[in-house]
Amino acid sequence: MKNKLIILFLILFSCGIKEGTVIDKRYEPFQIIHTTQCIPISIGKTTTIICYPVTIYDDEDWLIEIEGYNKRHKLKDRWIYIEKEMYDTIRMGDYYCIDNKCHLTDHNKTIKEDE
Repeated sequence: MKNKLIILFLILFSCGIKEGTVIDKRYEPFQIIHTTQCIPISIGKTTTIICYPVTIYDDEDWLIEIEGYNKRHKLKDRWIYIEKEMYDTIRMGDYYCIDNKCHLTDHNKTIKEDE
């Protein structure tokens, strides 16, 4: 069972992209979310549900969506959280590298730099 979970995890997360072209941008403003959290408590054969209020403070976020090829050479897209300064400077169609270890050559191919 444990081996199956590890294999499933590797399959799901090995298909991600690490670089690509910016195809969309999104700003999410600060928001306060009021919700209720409920917890069932069982004592013997009796179950009681206790609910209490929860306040979630979600800070503002800046996201870009990039499109690129994964390790299996399939075109994929991915949303990435970035800093405001980067969000303000990046434009649609720009190339973006997630781990900052790649750059474009004159032939418009991606090369990973040695660490």
